[in-house]
Amino acid sequence: MDTQDLRELIEDLDQALAIATSRAQAPQSLELASLFC
Repeated sequence: MDTQDLRELIEDLDQALAIATSRAQAPQSLELASLFC
């Protein structure tokens, strides 16, 4: 496994993490929005 593979793996993990966090935060912001409406 060379550095390029490692870099791509880290990027994939980073992207997956970002998607997971945005999905986790979405319901909360929807709840907040419904409180204000």
